[in-house]
Amino acid sequence: MQNVRTRPEQNFIPNIKKAITEPENKNLIQTFTYFIVFLFFGFSNATLGLSLPTLATKVTKDVSQMGLIFTTKGLGGIIGSLVGGVLYDTPVLSKIPLNAHLFFSLSVLVLAYALFFIPLSTSYASLLSLTFIQGLGIGLINIGGNILLTRQHGKNVSKYALVQMCIVGLGSFLSPIVYGLSGLGILQMFTLWANFLALSSIIVSTWNFLTPAPRTIATEEIESTADSTTSDEISKSYLAVLVGVGLLGCVGIESGVSGLLYSYLTTSGMNLTPETFVSSFWLSYTLARLGSSILLQRGIRPQQLLQWSAIGCLGSLTLLMMFGQLSKYLLWIGIVSLSLSLASCYPMILSYPSSVMNLKVSGTLTSIMMVISSFGEVFVPALATTIGLRHFFVVLSGSFALVAFSMYSLFSFKLKPSMHAPIQTPRPTTATLVQQ
Repeated sequence: MQNVRTRPEQNFIPNIKKAITEPENKNLIQTFTYFIVFLFFGFSNATLGLSLPTLATKVTKDVSQMGLIFTTKGLGGIIGSLVGGVLYDTPVLSKIPLNAHLFFSLSVLVLAYALFFIPLSTSYASLLSLTFIQGLGIGLINIGGNILLTRQHGKNVSKYALVQMCIVGLGSFLSPIVYGLSGLGILQMFTLWANFLALSSIIVSTWNFLTPAPRTIATEEIESTADSTTSDEISKSYLAVLVGVGLLGCVGIESGVSGLLYSYLTTSGMNLTPETFVSSFWLSYTLARLGSSILLQRGIRPQQLLQWSAIGCLGSLTLLMMFGQLSKYLLWIGIVSLSLSLASCYPMILSYPSSVMNLKVSGTLTSIMMVISSFGEVFVPALATTIGLRHFFVVLSGSFALVAFSMYSLFSFKLKPSMHAPIQTPRPTTATLVQQ
């Protein structure tokens, strides 16, 4: 009897179905759908800063009077982070992955809604309300993306979180380039990114509806192993505040650059192309984060990397304050070196308790860190527009002082032995009992 050979093309579709339904591959594909969202999130994140002069003219305000839009955006981000953290911990979203994915898609639509209507604003009040909704969507997306990545990948989440940050930076880098090459008006860019975000939301919800991933218990294991004594919880809360202060400084500089660097350059009086400087910052920022991950894999300690970053930030800000208005070349060098130095600060400070101190960080402590960091977006851009854009880099230096304070405090923080996660000793076997 002859064996009947099946042609390769006959097995192609079944093999594809088998590949995408394996749990590990499903998680990777779902993670890829999150990355699509964060790419367009990065695109839209830089658009508000690029459009600030145009929006000011549209609502009959001076650029120096537009700082309140960053305050409302930051407040929306704080509320979004708080509400999202609480909702994702409820049984409806924590025990049923499909509901969590649908809520994440709804969060993306909230941001898309704000971006679609921002260019249609004809009054300052309506613009403030829409930037608040924009911040609300940003807060929900940030907290949701971090939680979903943690549930998908557990202990391996750090490398995926780093890729996520790089993708956001890539979107912020490409946004000014797309604006310069597309020929579209800056207000039309809002509509463009709103449509792409809505499309990415449909992609996420559709894929995860068809292939919902199994829920992991990584978060529960981390929280259950945390020490419950009162003194240790107070110490951990204090540590979370120190980390949050450092993140506040990082977010303040990032939001200042994304929101006001373009306006600063257009009013500097120098013959330059603002889009080139903004894109250079975000390109350097993205490459530096990839480079920092390589350095860590090659054995560089996080403390050493943070020390290098602090020295680089201090030198860059000094250069920008003293010579930034004298030469566009020195201005470009200062901006790029600041980007290279700052890039690793946020992820390194955020992961410092777990990666260096070997602590199990609960969801509550993570919420404390993120909420404190959100205030950087509230105060730094508002302060810069209030005292004048000519003092822009002075304000950024004040924000960096918080980063430096956080680093020094973390380096000198002393842990109690009871604050470490308990060491699991193996249960003795019959052979070991006989030997004893």
